[in-house]
Amino acid sequence: MLKRLAGTAISMWLKTVHGTSSFKTEPVDLYAEVRDVFPLIIAMWHGDAFMAPFMKPAGREFSVMVSRHGDGDIIATTLEALGTKTIRGAGGKPKDIHRKGGAQALRQMIQTLESGSSVGMTADVPKVARRAGPGIVALARLSGRPVVPVAVATSRMIRLNTWDKMAICLPFSRGAFVVGSPIWIPREGGEAEEHRLAVEMALNKVHERAAEMVVA
Repeated sequence: MLKRLAGTAISMWLKTVHGTSSFKTEPVDLYAEVRDVFPLIIAMWHGDAFMAPFMKPAGREFSVMVSRHGDGDIIATTLEALGTKTIRGAGGKPKDIHRKGGAQALRQMIQTLESGSSVGMTADVPKVARRAGPGIVALARLSGRPVVPVAVATSRMIRLNTWDKMAICLPFSRGAFVVGSPIWIPREGGEAEEHRLAVEMALNKVHERAAEMVVA
């Protein structure tokens, strides 16, 4: 009950931030470059993901993977209150995948993509901020769908001293939504590390651009 109340309160806060702030978008039509390649795998960094539901493509089905443990229930309630479906599970070390529900979540995300709906997930290795893990590469390889990096930034925020350096966005900000170019990962061929680095570099690029836009 307390987690549900917390999730509802956070969703109301995020709506207040969005409603009182002015957001620029890049591209102006956010999904112009990828409009013909839906469904997508939307990638984001964990610490900067709370405002991402406001980037949801209009008229498109969309689900986000959320951990089963820790604060996952609060995050799931927050997302659902903002109109975003959730898939419960998390990645991690190979020995933890089944316990955390990562294998089941991976199968569910593949099924969701095959049904024509897009999915979103944070790309960080658990407890290692801004280092892309192998999970998002595996999802792209198995599903055949592109990874699309996205970023949100606001001019007023509090950066917490947590593993992911979580950003608490504040009302009355200048904001930016940025969508990067799609990254296609072949089902066969190429080194996994090469593709992992491509996702990591693309995510850092869109986050750097979003940060630039809110101070311009």
